[in-house]
Amino acid sequence: TYAGFQKMTGFCKTIVPQSIKDGLEAVKDNDEAVKAYGVQVMSEMCKKLLDNGAPGLHLYTLNLERSSFEILANLNLLSDSSI
Repeated sequence: TYAGFQKMTGFCKTIVPQSIKDGLEAVKDNDEAVKAYGVQVMSEMCKKLLDNGAPGLHLYTLNLERSSFEILANLNLLSDSSI
């Protein structure tokens, strides 16, 4: 949820790029859209990391393992039948 994102980034004092803030602001009242946006952004970030030589990924699920599975599937690191 948008509120959960705000709480966690505030707690951790995370600096969030303005482009991500703007994207979230547009969907903040729709929990499913917030989740889909997060999966999209994280899939893009993880792809860039892997493309630039990161040896692997570590995803904190915070009890949202479906989103992690979606990210891995988007990166072709997990087959659809594994989800």
